[in-house]
Amino acid sequence: MIVVAFAVVVTVLPRRRGGDNEEVEKKARARQEFKQMDWIGSWSLSIAVTMVMLGLSVGPSLGWTSVWTLGMFALSAAMTWMFIYRLRHSAHPLIPAYYFGRRNFIMPMILRAAANFAYFGAFFLFPLLMEQGYNYSIPRVGAIAIARPLTFAICSPIAGYVAIRVGERRSAVAGAAFLTASMGLFALLQPSSGAWLVVLALALSGLGMGVSMPSSSSVMANEVKVSEFGVMSAAQLLAMQVGEVAGIQVLETVQQSIARRRGLSHAHPGPALLATFHTSFIIGACVAAVGLVAATFMRSIPRSRAKKSLKISQ
Repeated sequence: MIVVAFAVVVTVLPRRRGGDNEEVEKKARARQEFKQMDWIGSWSLSIAVTMVMLGLSVGPSLGWTSVWTLGMFALSAAMTWMFIYRLRHSAHPLIPAYYFGRRNFIMPMILRAAANFAYFGAFFLFPLLMEQGYNYSIPRVGAIAIARPLTFAICSPIAGYVAIRVGERRSAVAGAAFLTASMGLFALLQPSSGAWLVVLALALSGLGMGVSMPSSSSVMANEVKVSEFGVMSAAQLLAMQVGEVAGIQVLETVQQSIARRRGLSHAHPGPALLATFHTSFIIGACVAAVGLVAATFMRSIPRSRAKKSLKISQ
């Protein structure tokens, strides 16, 4: 699939834009901006994110109170402080500091981090839930799991157009509410719950992400300068990836800890194992609710700017 995408990009995208003089000026400006880049701030952020993600990854195996795990988190905190210091004092910060005072820049990032925490944490736990709690076979789990990505794929492009008409704030709030409700349904699953309830919870997850993500992207894109779209995209990806890793590791660790504490690590599938998943999904619902609160503080794009954004995206 990547080879096909590469062929399309090479064929369709122009090799250059403008005349020879414009190309020379663009390259000179790009080289100048590259030299002026805040490399200290960039490496500080890279190390901070790497350490926190590595700490979340090795914490369950090494122990959350081990020297290595705590050292990684401590180094991440130190590098985060350095990044913040560079944002405030560098002549050319990686992300202009004034963006952090704008709700339409910060709130979409919080929404994305919280939504990905819940979505991907539940995404990872779902097959374990069905295999250990309901004794489902792997093929059957796969057949049911398609409800989530299918709903996301269908809703996401439609939601982008709907948001223009109802407002990005309402769209983001609705999506975050769907995702929170999905986590709540997972937490309420009982041995007698039918497969339809599981499918509904999965569909709500896909619907929530599909509805909220286009709006958060649009709001954030309209808050930055065109020349800083790259900064905006990087900030979004950072929030999403940290949320993904944190959600998977935290929710899995909580479930495994409860199972070990109850002596169910090697138990047969059944109601006892099913009950060990409830707390993880409650945590997922609480974090998704944080994203819901963040969505309520977002401001919809004025319609004139929204139309311009739609034309650009098309």
